[in-house]
Parts: sequence; structure tokens; C-alpha cells
Amino acid sequence: MPLTLAAHNLDFTETFYRDLLEQPLRRTLQPGAMPVLELPATEPWLRFVPLAVFQRRHPLLLETLDRKPLGQGLLLQLETPNLRRILSRLRREGIQLLYELEDEEHRRREIWLYDPDHYLVALSGPL
Repeated sequence: MPLTLAAHNLDFTETFYRDLLEQPLRRTLQPGAMPVLELPATEPWLRFVPLAVFQRRHPLLLETLDRKPLGQGLLLQLETPNLRRILSRLRREGIQLLYELEDEEHRRREIWLYDPDHYLVALSGPL
């Protein structure tokens, strides 16, 4: 079952996750010609739809989104075997990281950062 999130701009979101995860994403059109961006390699699989579509289809549900960041209170935990290479690239590109954590006992590393819509992303992988 997918986790569906709103995105201000699907192009920015696609570039961010494609570069971050180093894998292609899938764009589809759902019934009613709603554009959807999917990250099927995640569990649960993530999909992003334009915020304007959410606002049009569910106006009562989303009437307060303009007052708060989209990702408030949400953490997207994503796994990658290429964390070391991704971390090097993020540093070269000057991408701001919130945290960089190492768990020596379990031989794991995490980096935390925000995506373009302010969803908090924790990317983890082996040391």
C-alpha cells in the first residue's frame, strides 16, 4: 500500500529523490489525469501528487496546509547500500544535512535532511 504525500513541484521532488537515492522514479497519470511520482523501491512505496490536486480534491482536509510545513511530524526512513557515495556527493554539492549519525555497534550510518517540501528524510546504510 503506498504512502501518498503532497508535493509543491513534482519536477523538484523527482530530481531530489532521483539524485538522493540514485535510482529512477516512475511518473504515471492516475484516473482523471492526475500526475503521480512514484518511488516503488521503498517500503511502503512512496508516491507524490501535486499539492494543487490534493487541495482541489480534498479542500476541507487540507485547508490548513498553507499555515504549516507539509512534512511537519513526518520522518521518511529510506535505506540505501550507497550511503557513503551519496554522502560524499551531498557534501560536494553543499546540501545542508541536519544530522549525521553513526552506530558503531550495528555498523550503520544515517544522514538526515529535508526534501524540497520540507519532509524530513533519514537515509541509512552500512558504515
